[in-house]
Parts: sequence; C-alpha cells; structure tokens
Amino acid sequence: MNTSSFLIWIIFVGAIAAFAVINMSQAYVGSGSLAVVFSEPILPTPPSAADSEVALSPSVFLQQSQEVQQGNEAFQAGNYRKAADRFAAAIQLHPNFAEAYHNRGRAIANLRSDNEAASILVKAGELYLQQDNTTGYEQVKQDLKLLKEKRIEDKALKEKTPPEQG
Repeated sequence: MNTSSFLIWIIFVGAIAAFAVINMSQAYVGSGSLAVVFSEPILPTPPSAADSEVALSPSVFLQQSQEVQQGNEAFQAGNYRKAADRFAAAIQLHPNFAEAYHNRGRAIANLRSDNEAASILVKAGELYLQQDNTTGYEQVKQDLKLLKEKRIEDKALKEKTPPEQG
C-alpha cells in the first residue's frame, strides 16, 4: 500500500469518526434532536410539614431547591439535557418529589424520548395522587395527552414524507 492510499484511508476513517462524535454529542446535549412540547417547567409546591413522607430536613430541602432552581433555569434556557439531569439529582435527594419527576418528564419529552418521558410522567402522576394533589395529577394527564397527540402528528408526518432517494 503506497503512502497516498494510506493517507486517503486515514482521512476517510477520520471523517467518519468525526461525524459520529459530532452526532453523538449533539444527541446528548439535545442540539438537533429537540421537539419543544413543553416550553416551561412547572413550579414546585412546597411540601407540607404535616406530611412526614413529604417533609424534608432543612439541608435536604436546600440542596433540593438548588437542584430544582438549576433545573428550571436550564429548562427555560432550552438546555433540556441539563434540566433533566438536575431534576434527577433532586429526585435522588427526595424520591417522592412529584414536581421533580414532572419536570424531568417534560424535559425528556423535549429531547424526543417520548416513551421514557411518558413513564416518568406516569410516576409523577402516581406521586401526585399519593399526596392528594389533584391539580398536579390533572396537569400530568394533560401533559400525557399532549405527548400522545405529538406522537400521532409525528407518525402522520413520517407516513406522508416520501423516502429519500440516494
């Protein structure tokens, strides 16, 4: 194999690798794979101190508040991957935090991961019901309905779009 063939081969393989790395990083960050279904996060309601399952220690509440605030800021800035990560951190601190699940589901939906978003939203709905929060539960139902409608629209668009010819 001569030197010019080797260089062409290296350039070709390098271009494929660069293309793959760029696409994978865009998919992770969310650039190019967004479908903004939910433009705003929902605001959390402070837990009642009377509910021992929901009540938080002051240090956990402070950490959770910071995670949620960072998640809300990232969500509003359109950085849905970071928002989902921040809401996940809040959930780790307090696994019964329905609003964190709700916002994480919304962020994941905006990243076009509809199945994952739906399962997270269902979990949020279950937690809202356990906490007798009918307003939150009804919002989750609306969000799931909107997600379903978006999915139906996407499917209809795919069926109408002719396949690319190469």
